[in-house]
Formats: sequence, structure tokens, C-alpha cells
Amino acid sequence: KHFFDIGANNGSTFDRFLLKTNEFDGARIWCFEPSPRCWPELIAEADELSHRFKITLCPFGLDGKFGTFHFYQQHETEGDTFISDPVDFKGNPARPANFKHEMVAPQIPISAFIKQHTSADDKITLKLDCEGSEYAILDDLLKHDSALVRCEKIMVEWHWVRSINHRQERERLEI
Repeated sequence: KHFFDIGANNGSTFDRFLLKTNEFDGARIWCFEPSPRCWPELIAEADELSHRFKITLCPFGLDGKFGTFHFYQQHETEGDTFISDPVDFKGNPARPANFKHEMVAPQIPISAFIKQHTSADDKITLKLDCEGSEYAILDDLLKHDSALVRCEKIMVEWHWVRSINHRQERERLEI
């Protein structure tokens, strides 16, 4: 049994979800988080809960393609994203943080990761809270049936991106 926490941030999924049930006790928990400023808290959370879960920390993002891409830090750490034009739920531009440096982070297609790190009979629960990357992740899964069939549950927090027709994309990506 696998749980993919895509957009793991500081490990808040443990408190908000995983610790409220015993469904994933002993399961492999994959925490995907490309933002380095989230890592101290995420590591501490993983250390504290290693007796209950098999936790693997992944310092990269999942998407639909391989490569390294610009990563944009926002004022709030929950908003760090690969998307260059994020907007809030009202359609207003998100406020990027004023950092004096650029960031580049790696991305891996979710289908490739699933095929490499799980077996055909594994059951995966996906939690996507990845600040706009959910569209590319789900699109990649739809193109790779052998990865998609392993996903037993998919939970998505949808984010607004200026360049995406959200209604059309959500309808297209309904699984």
C-alpha cells in the first residue's frame, strides 16, 4: 500500500489526514516536496512518525515530463509552485516572494515514478496539493494506463492558473 503526498510541504498531511486513520499504518508514504524551505519541518515530521509509516522523502516535483524547471517561491510556503502565473481563488495574481535568487528544481513524470517504484498489484492513494501542477500530473496518468490502474484513490486540491481554462481542464481530467 502506497500513499503519495504530492506537495508534502511541511508534512501537514500527517496531522490533517494520515494520523486520523489507521488505514495507512505500515504503508509506504512518499512525500514529494521541491521547496527547500519546507524541508526542516518535513524531515522532523518524518523522523517523529517513522515508527508508524515507511516514509520516503523526495526533494523534487512530480509532473508530466522529465527536467529541471523554474520554481517560484510565494510569500506563504504553501504556495511555492512550478507555475509561473498562479492566481488566487478570486483570479488575482498570487504574490511572489522577493527573493534575490532564482530557483530551479527537478520534475519527474508521475507515470515513470509509479512504474519504477511500485509493482502492478500495488494500490496507491494520491493526494495532490501541488499549486497548479495537478493538471499536468493527471494528464500524464491519463496517458499511461499501466500507472493509472495502480491508483485506487485520487484526492485533488484544484488551483487556479491564469493560462488554464479550469472548467474545461477539470472536465477533461475527470477520472
